[in-house]
Formats: sequence, structure tokens, C-alpha cells
Amino acid sequence: MRQKIHRVLLRQLRKAGIDDSGGATREQLASLLLHVDRSYHGADRERYLLERSLQLTSREMQELYDAQQQASETAIAAERDKLRAVLESLGDGLIILDEAACITLLNPEAERIFGRDMADCHGLPVSALGRFETGSGSTLDIEDLAEGTFEVRENDGRLVTDDRQIAVAFVLNPIVQAEDIIGAVLVFRDITAPKAAERREKVLQQTLARRARLESVGLLAGGVAHDLNNILGPMVAYPPMILEQLPEDSPIVEDVE
Repeated sequence: MRQKIHRVLLRQLRKAGIDDSGGATREQLASLLLHVDRSYHGADRERYLLERSLQLTSREMQELYDAQQQASETAIAAERDKLRAVLESLGDGLIILDEAACITLLNPEAERIFGRDMADCHGLPVSALGRFETGSGSTLDIEDLAEGTFEVRENDGRLVTDDRQIAVAFVLNPIVQAEDIIGAVLVFRDITAPKAAERREKVLQQTLARRARLESVGLLAGGVAHDLNNILGPMVAYPPMILEQLPEDSPIVEDVE
């Protein structure tokens, strides 16, 4: 049984003027070889173009990835710088803690209040700097965040250090990731000046209230004196008039006098 000729070779034979019966002249064979050679060269060119296209596509994809990666890193760096600027300009003290309740960040206001630099405090527990107390006198316990520390808010608390006691308001919020507590943020504000102003305001209000009461008593006393004067006035004015009308030897002269 005769084997079937591949369609590509058959097409080349036809281009060379050779049928599939098997007979061919030298010129026809030479023409066939020329067509086959051209086909191989054409295939080589197509393979080169394909490989070149793949190389260009791969390079473009890498350049695109690198550009996106650089843009992403630039955006992250910009956000980080923005956050750092916000933290540094924050008027409140801020402490960021890790899952072991150790300090990972103090902003400049916290450094000012504690009188310590961030470099000296990194990795220390908050208790090494001082303790936060609520208005009732209980100490804020933040040493074990694994127990599930919840939000704590205190508007009339105290910060007690080794050498002083500061009136503060503070808020403690846990940092939660995938339902696990991985740290906490403690924000606090020195309210010493507002508390002093509040005390001065209270003393002033008490002074004004006392003055108002004294003024009321004064007005009441003035009204009573006026009423008594109206009553006693005739009693003081009438005796001289009566004495003028009485004879000198009258028995009531002495009583009138």
C-alpha cells in the first residue's frame, strides 16, 4: 500500500511541477529543492520573529511590573511620610505598643511629657516610664494585651512618674488583625493647664456667688433700715413738739424727755 504524501510536501511538489506519480526530471527536482529551501528559510524567519516578539513582550512586561512596583513603593513611602508628619505634629502624646505591650513608637509630644527620647524607650513596657491612673485611682493595666484589652477612655486621669504627677485624659485602643490583638495605641493629653483654669473658674464663680449674697443681704438691710426709719422718724420728731405744748410743771414732761 502506497503511503500518503504530507500535504505540505505535496504542495511543494505541485509548485515544482511534479505530480505524486513519482516521475520527475532533474530540473523539477532542483526546483523542488529550491522550494523546500525557501520554505526552511521562511520558517526560520518566522521563528526568529516569534522569538523576538516574545522577548520584546517579556521585556515590556518586566518593565511594566518594575514601574508598577516602583509606583507602589513610592505611594507607600509617601503615605508613610504623611503619617509620620501627622504623628509628629499631633498635639497629644501617642504611644504605639506591640503584642507584648512594649513601646515601638513615641511621638514628639510623648517624648516631651515623659522627658525621654524614643531611642531610649524602644522595647520598654509603659510601666518603665510611668503609670496611668483613672479618676477613681485605679491603675490602667495594659501589660497583657493577649487577654483582650478593650477600649479604655478616661477624661480625668493622672500620669504618675518618678518625679511628678500630671493630670491627663487618655484613650487606649487595641490594634486588631484577623481577630487577633497585635498591639495597642495609647493617646493621652496633658490637661494640667485646663484643670488649673477650671479650678480658677470655680473659685471665681464661688467668689461671685458670695458677693452676690452679700449684696442681697446689704439690700435687705437697707430696706429694713428704711422701713424702721419710717416708723421711728415720727417717734423722734414728736417729743420736742409735745414738750413745747406742755407747761413746765407738767408731770409727764420727764416721761416725754
